[in-house]
Amino acid sequence: MGLFVLLAVFIGLYAHRVYSGHQPPEDIHPPNGDPATPVCTTPGCVLTAAQILQDIDTTVDPCEDFYAFTCNNWARHHNIPDGKPETSSFQALYIANKEVIRSLLTQDRGSFDQQLEKTLPDPEKLVDKQNFYKVKDLYDSCMNETVIDQRGAEPLLPLIKDLYKAFPAENDLSPHSLTKTLALLMKQGVSPLFQVYVEADPVNPDISMIYTSQSGLTLPNKHYYDDKKYLDALRTAVTKTLAIVLPVKKEAVDSVAQQVVDVEEQLALISDELEDLSDPIKSNNPTSISNLTKLAPKVDWDLLLTDLVPATAPHQDMVIVSSPAFVEKLNKLLGKTSNEALQSYFIWQLVSAYTSVLGEEVRKPAEELNSFVQGTSVKSMPPRWDTCLSHVDDSVGFLAGRLFVQETFSGNIKERADDFVASIKEAFLERLPQLDWLDDATRDKAYEKVDKFVQKVGYPTQSPDVTSPISLSEYYSGLHIDRDDFFNNYVQTVKFQVKQQWDKVGKKTDKQVWLMNPQEVNAYYNPPYNEIVFPAGILQNPFFGKDYPDYLNYGGIGTVVGHELTHGFDNGGRHFDSNGRLEDWWSNATSNAFDERAECFVKQYDQFTVDAGNGEKVHVKGKQTLGENIADNGGIGESFSAWKKRYDSDPLSEKYNNQHLPGLDNFTPEQLFFINFGRIWCGKTTPERAKQRVLIDVHSPGKYRTIGSVQNSKHFAEVFQCPVGSPMNPAKKCELW
Repeated sequence: MGLFVLLAVFIGLYAHRVYSGHQPPEDIHPPNGDPATPVCTTPGCVLTAAQILQDIDTTVDPCEDFYAFTCNNWARHHNIPDGKPETSSFQALYIANKEVIRSLLTQDRGSFDQQLEKTLPDPEKLVDKQNFYKVKDLYDSCMNETVIDQRGAEPLLPLIKDLYKAFPAENDLSPHSLTKTLALLMKQGVSPLFQVYVEADPVNPDISMIYTSQSGLTLPNKHYYDDKKYLDALRTAVTKTLAIVLPVKKEAVDSVAQQVVDVEEQLALISDELEDLSDPIKSNNPTSISNLTKLAPKVDWDLLLTDLVPATAPHQDMVIVSSPAFVEKLNKLLGKTSNEALQSYFIWQLVSAYTSVLGEEVRKPAEELNSFVQGTSVKSMPPRWDTCLSHVDDSVGFLAGRLFVQETFSGNIKERADDFVASIKEAFLERLPQLDWLDDATRDKAYEKVDKFVQKVGYPTQSPDVTSPISLSEYYSGLHIDRDDFFNNYVQTVKFQVKQQWDKVGKKTDKQVWLMNPQEVNAYYNPPYNEIVFPAGILQNPFFGKDYPDYLNYGGIGTVVGHELTHGFDNGGRHFDSNGRLEDWWSNATSNAFDERAECFVKQYDQFTVDAGNGEKVHVKGKQTLGENIADNGGIGESFSAWKKRYDSDPLSEKYNNQHLPGLDNFTPEQLFFINFGRIWCGKTTPERAKQRVLIDVHSPGKYRTIGSVQNSKHFAEVFQCPVGSPMNPAKKCELW
């Protein structure tokens, strides 16, 4: 049935002329040309062509609005799911990946055991079975809403009681009681006021260091606290939740809720902007414990770390502080805040962190707040299985990742992805001599950095090895799961993850560790490790198809690869050398030239706006999104150059699959490269979610990730023959890599 429907759509679209009802310049879409070039007529190619024709809007001139040209019809055919604030190509694939794992976790144990008999030898068979039961038990415990709802808020009450005992409101504020309370909460996965965590030292990435940074706000961003309607919504959510959880009178709950909002409002005022926290130079402030104590004596920092760091860890004298100014302001805030208000705030932070794993009555006020902030209907919540699979990903993501990889990541996908990475690295290196703003010494260092890039594709093979049941069992050996107690499973997961975090203190960094699960639809660049990582989850349609022509794959996953590679040379990544050390390896002249060209991107993206509802327009933050915009622009250029070099060397090569797709004769392979690039950013969002993303996200909205990139692309202007001065081919282009 699915194949028939898509073929019918394909035939219907194919019968219409490209640009039906609108006649662009005749030469804007020359025919594919060479009749000797083979046309792929396999079912996979026919379906792919049908999907492309169904997404694009040929009534729009691509030189006027390439995003509308690429995504208008995609938007018409995709609705935002119930309870969700947005949908996109990313989200659609994310849900599809979840469905793969869901289908495996909803099978009975007997079916899994039968499959296992055919695949693994002993003792791995038994261990693999135990691993499957662990992840299935977690999922099943989450799906048992009857038990969860019957228990209501009861599972949380012992934790609240411990908090009251640790921080009584009637006492004067003392560094000891405040610090013991903070440590108690941090061990439970809650980070009020500030967070403390462990990561690689940016100056010596072979060693793990302790960091501290701002934290403790319920609303998504400090700017939400400037708007009365969000403060009112927060106050309402706190009041409703605590009225259910705390055995006190309404008047007392109202007072507590007001204290919570007041504390968070003051905390928001002293919090730093996201663009400052993203700056690796500004946020790298190694500070001794004694100096940290001078900055904020209201906190006993030595006691805090003694409580959190394992006794067997080397003694820590230094902490990397993201913002000394914030720490100093926080100390003043603590000095003028009553114990009673702080106690109310701590209670709320604890409750807020755990509401999602409690009964429906307790969850509802937080869901209402989230719906208000994101512009969704609280009456249409995501299905429970979606929520439970998110908990699975967060808790035992590598166990679920094994199931996903076994089901989807077969054949030579990893080898092909590695080949993409190699070709795009080569394109980046070939580009370096053409950049006249780079001096020779800095260029040589750039060559060295690319040469030392570590690339990881698909899934981890160490720490843990996703292909090994025994490795996975050892990795999660400290985590006990009870199929009948979801709340306790969540508590155990938090403790397990907190212990993992603090066990790293003072030790040599494990550079085999992945920061994402295999099933994630994402990728990343990690500066201290100088690595680019591409999980199996993103190596799927429309980013990558094993039967896709190369021009589609390079327009999809190729631009993602180029994006992550370019992060090594964006406004943040460029400060790290080939060994991942935060080091000034640029000459002053080249650094100044970089900043001058980067400012062009800031001004360009500052001009883009999103509809925030009620007639409000919010400007994209060019400085906040600078690193991602540089990566987008570099990635599309590198990927196009890598593909074009291969295509020009042998257009008919079977090694480099560039077969034409049926029904797309009016588009050249070059144009289809860009069309698939546009398709990966198709999306729809509520106005409230659009505003939220602008305020809290370092990425530009998908629409402007497309438009901004093609506006600066000389390749795009040539391929679509866009007149100079047209919206997608402005006379002034921003360019770095």
